[in-house]
Formats: sequence, C-alpha cells, structure tokens
Amino acid sequence: IYFWPASRGHLAPLNLRGKSDLSILGLGLVTILTPSADQGFITIQHCDHITLRNLNFGSLDSQPGCARSRVVIRNSRVITLNGLLIQGPAKAILDTREVDGLFLEKSVLSLASGSTLLMAHTTNVHIRHCILSENSEVCGEPMLKLDSCGALEISKSIIAANTAPFSHLRSVE
Repeated sequence: IYFWPASRGHLAPLNLRGKSDLSILGLGLVTILTPSADQGFITIQHCDHITLRNLNFGSLDSQPGCARSRVVIRNSRVITLNGLLIQGPAKAILDTREVDGLFLEKSVLSLASGSTLLMAHTTNVHIRHCILSENSEVCGEPMLKLDSCGALEISKSIIAANTAPFSHLRSVE
C-alpha cells in the first residue's frame, strides 16, 4: 500500500507500468497536478489488480485540454477506482483501452472538455454510486464514448450531460 500524494500542492503525474497487486491510497487532500503533454495525470499500463482510493485532483489548465486525458488505463486487468474526485479540462476524464475488469465506485468525474468516459475494447465494467457530469462540446466528443465494450453495468449513478451529445455507443453489450 502506498500513500499518494504525501502533501498538498503541485505534483508530477503518476505512471504505473507492469505493476500488480498494488493499492494507492490518497489522503483526501486537494492536489493540483502538472499535466504532461502526452500522458494523463495517472497512467496505468500493463498492470493487474491495481486499486486507487480516495484521490482528489484537478488542474489549473486554462486551455480546453483536448489533447490529453486525466486517467489513462491501457492493457490492464482488474482496476478499481474508489472514492475519486477528478476534474478536467481534458479530452476525457477516464480513458481506457484493452481493459478487462474496471470497477469505478463512489467517484465524481466532471468538467471534461470532451468525453467524461472514453472506453474502447473494455469489458466487465462496473460503475456504481458515481456522478459523471459537466462535459462541454469544446473537443466535439460525446459525454460517454464507448467502442466495442462488453458487460457494462451502471447502477445507482447520476449521469448529467451539458451541451455535448450524450453518448456514442458502438458494439456495447
């Protein structure tokens, strides 16, 4: 178990690659992350059984943020995001590809310039007790963009779109 971040203030992005059986617990502090031009604030790649809990972060970006996402998950299995507050602006708040087993619980994802959820080839997705809200059409993306996703469950959650199209669903079970 790791605690991240250890203090308030500006912080570089968190990158996990090839990790397994890891929990990262936030202290509930508001953290301003400094974005990388080509990566998300949190990037998880080729990982297995990762839990992120109680993280609260955003950015002071004044740009719409159409080039990057806040949380990027690629080629991973069993990822749990619990008790997160993540704000844009961003191309997507949560951006997944080739993920099997995504558990998003008791979290708030908001202020996207594009999609709040951008998922491709992601299966066994469980979204429970979440608020997904406040996207705009700055990036021209729908709030929920799901492509070739399977076993998707959304329960006891609030999904509220602003001005962008609500959803783009293709090959979703």
